[in-house]
Amino acid sequence: MLTKTKVSKEVEIISGVTCNKCGEKQSHDEALFVERAEDVPFTGLSVHYHAGYYSKELVDMTIYSFSICEKCLVELFGTFKIKLEEQDGFNLTRSKFDTNGW
Repeated sequence: MLTKTKVSKEVEIISGVTCNKCGEKQSHDEALFVERAEDVPFTGLSVHYHAGYYSKELVDMTIYSFSICEKCLVELFGTFKIKLEEQDGFNLTRSKFDTNGW
């Protein structure tokens, strides 16, 4: 027969995300607290970029992590010399980049 004992475990949760560009913090309701960064309902972009060997502008083999809110992301898009390509995320049938023919 198994004997069970209840235990409490202290965990670190992510309660918000701060935009690295403007410094604004997006906090979340207690019900939305999560343990993994990729599960945060952040309206923006979180990036982990791994610079490879022979990087001309960044330090080789360094991982750069940052978050940027939607407002700052729109500002960033406005600085692009080549217009951003957009797709309707609700009506995706086939990507023009797809080569597998699904």
